[in-house]
Amino acid sequence: MSRAAGAGGSASVVAAGFAIDGLAFARDGARLSGRIEGGQLARLAELGCKAPGGLEFSLAGGVNEFGKPALELHVAGDVELVCQRCLAPLPYRLQDRKSTRLNSSHVKRSRMPSS
Repeated sequence: MSRAAGAGGSASVVAAGFAIDGLAFARDGARLSGRIEGGQLARLAELGCKAPGGLEFSLAGGVNEFGKPALELHVAGDVELVCQRCLAPLPYRLQDRKSTRLNSSHVKRSRMPSS
């Protein structure tokens, strides 16, 4: 696994045994990529999903079109789901890309009015 990550700060991401500071990662334009083995994906295993070949991932830090710090995650790999109708294995090719804008300050949340 290759990795380059920012250090320090409070906005961190923890996965596969390491942590990054998301804001520093975005500010530095850092990149992280590698493979996560299926056995490290506990939440998928809890759902009966298997990823025997693991999942490839890449995480890139930068700024979005509005100049705000952002992270972009790409994940790909073959997973084995369980059909909810017949409970048979269901092979599925996972390929997803997500972008997230990071907030550098804590935002106060207002209370929703009671109905």
